[in-house]
Amino acid sequence: MVKIVNLFVVFILFWFVFIGCSNSGDAPLFGEPSTDNTFDGAKEETNAKGFVYETLGEWPQTKKEESVSVDTKCEQKTVGDFTYYKGSDSAWYLGIEEKKADDNKPDDEISYKWFKVEPIKWRVLSAEYDHDKNNSSPGVKFLLAENVIIGQRYDNDNNNYENSEIRNWLNDVFLKTAFTTEEHNIIVTTIVDNSARTANPDENEKQWNSGLNPYASDIPCNDKVFLLSEQEVTKKDYGFDIYNKYVGCGDGTSTSSRIHYATDYAKELGVNQNSIFGPGSWWWLRSPCYSDVRNARIVGSNGCVPDNILVSCGVGGVVPALCVTK
Repeated sequence: MVKIVNLFVVFILFWFVFIGCSNSGDAPLFGEPSTDNTFDGAKEETNAKGFVYETLGEWPQTKKEESVSVDTKCEQKTVGDFTYYKGSDSAWYLGIEEKKADDNKPDDEISYKWFKVEPIKWRVLSAEYDHDKNNSSPGVKFLLAENVIIGQRYDNDNNNYENSEIRNWLNDVFLKTAFTTEEHNIIVTTIVDNSARTANPDENEKQWNSGLNPYASDIPCNDKVFLLSEQEVTKKDYGFDIYNKYVGCGDGTSTSSRIHYATDYAKELGVNQNSIFGPGSWWWLRSPCYSDVRNARIVGSNGCVPDNILVSCGVGGVVPALCVTK
């Protein structure tokens, strides 16, 4: 009977998250944290849960305050694939063109929604990570972005991470836009495991389909930036809860170390943060579904590692991970 109830909960969660692929809406039922993503410039900080954080790189995040003005005819700079404009507060902003009522409107009458370019906050998952699978090499810091930074589809129709659109975006557009040359130099290439083992929870390598996954690959990737696997996002050593512990799981859990919140910029691009199941946004894992090549695994808005979502869902949350030298 317990198994039937659990399956029903997972089904309902999957249905609601899938609907969220095409519907971003009102504020979440459980509320959300402050959207103030600015930091005081400290290299490292520790929160009440004991997580250690660092800042590295910059990315559009928070909505422009009404008191700030941005003029597209004034100072600007191109960084990677983005063009930023200087605001009246001397900060840089990225503009998203608002839908025009009249497509013949001249350029100087086009209105924009502006998002402040701010430091990216990263959670330190490990301070001694073996990024190259060589125990003789010095360990590096393993970092995970603290926020959902953007909405992207995983791929058009295939859950093969090595050839996926999202992997290409992370190591091309995001990498060259978010970081300076100096920051590039401290981001190390990581051997990213895509095997069937990594598509199961850390505490049970045979949790799904007896551990068999025809869409997993024994060929690792060598990446600067990547998505976490299901094994990594359930690993206690990285500060994560076990896979079946999430908000609403039945044991009174009210928080989850897997919940991540979308920035204003990510929500503007369609990332959903209105689930009745949890306060966060759902976000992609690199792990493929074992039963359908068109699906990949995700973390739900309540921190659950539920079923799967179609890889073509264009508003899936992206939470990048990377490794840096100490």
